[in-house]
Amino acid sequence: SRKAPSAFSGKSAAFHSAGGVRRRGREDVNMKKSLGRVSLFIFSLVAVAGILFCVPQQYLTVTDERGAVVYLRPVKLGERYTVRFIHSVARRPVDEIYEITPDCSILRETVYDMMGAGLPTGPLDGQTFTVEDGAYRIRGFHLRLPAVTYRISKVAADHTLFVGTDEFKLKQWVSAPGKPLTFSVHEGNLSELLKFKCRNMLWRV
Repeated sequence: SRKAPSAFSGKSAAFHSAGGVRRRGREDVNMKKSLGRVSLFIFSLVAVAGILFCVPQQYLTVTDERGAVVYLRPVKLGERYTVRFIHSVARRPVDEIYEITPDCSILRETVYDMMGAGLPTGPLDGQTFTVEDGAYRIRGFHLRLPAVTYRISKVAADHTLFVGTDEFKLKQWVSAPGKPLTFSVHEGNLSELLKFKCRNMLWRV
């Protein structure tokens, strides 16, 4: 004969059923919490990225004769960069040192290692002339230049840019001898720098 189910077994089944519901409930709650944390993390990343993309930044830009950007670097106000070249007459290196301002470069110093034809022999009004470590330095320039243009020789003048700890031969950025490169300072944001770097990566591929 068949045994009728006991009340205990019925209660046990009901208990297990209720336990399963509670476990599923807890799992649903935990999953919602996890999704909430992930959503918050993603939102935070997007917010931070949005802030970074919108924060203004000063950039030193070098453009070629077509107006294409060949060099882009974040800079700070007051930071300096140097363009060195071989003087066409004296045949000696000359450094022209510029200071970054919000909308232009200011020529601050000229440095050369010996007197020669075509090189200054002394300061003008408001300037100082000193000899330091064998180099002649003229300070006190206040020439504001929204754009600084050099015509780049492939060999003779050997134009070189020094900025921060970096050094670049400018001839790598011109298509032919005598072509100009123009330095300028402007305000941009992170997206501009990322676009420039991505474009350079694609060119190298």
